[in-house]
Amino acid sequence: MGWIKSFISLSLSLMILVVGVVINLRNPELVELDIVLWRSAEYSLGLLLVAALFVGCLLGIIANSLWLWQLKRQRNKLKKQLASAVQRCEQLQ
Repeated sequence: MGWIKSFISLSLSLMILVVGVVINLRNPELVELDIVLWRSAEYSLGLLLVAALFVGCLLGIIANSLWLWQLKRQRNKLKKQLASAVQRCEQLQ
């Protein structure tokens, strides 16, 4: 079962890499970023698109991880409360 998970992970990684390469090759125009007080050097549009996609995915993973961490903490707290309630109920009987 572990090799199936590894195969799927490897396949997804390769597909993401291929999409990044295709985006980079299909958008060779040079552009520069102009943000309020800062102006970058000229980079290919494809490279900037892939970088923006990577940063967006990374921020999504971080946000999802924080949300899952909060849910796990809440679950553990509720498990402790349930165990305590079950123990008190057994003591009453």
